[in-house]
Amino acid sequence: MFKIRWTDKKIKKSIREEYRRTFNSGAGRKVLAHMLAELHFFDEILATEEERVLANYARKLLNNLGIWNDLTIDELIGAFMQIAPKEEQGQSIIKTEEE
Repeated sequence: MFKIRWTDKKIKKSIREEYRRTFNSGAGRKVLAHMLAELHFFDEILATEEERVLANYARKLLNNLGIWNDLTIDELIGAFMQIAPKEEQGQSIIKTEEE
């Protein structure tokens, strides 16, 4: 049986590139946002074990994209601080390139 060594650095880099290519369009970003919402990534309180497991998978998905790991903490914090506080924001919807 053929088994892929997902820990191999070359394979990991290749998969990361595929994840980024998949989600790096208007439609891809909209789908990623929907997936993260469905996985409870944006929920403040995770009430059940199932929600916690799903939220952890969301973090794994972001890690596969190369944007949720120890090396990106400073960049993430910087990006978070660029977001206006909730009370200063209007309603936003992720738009696809086609719109």
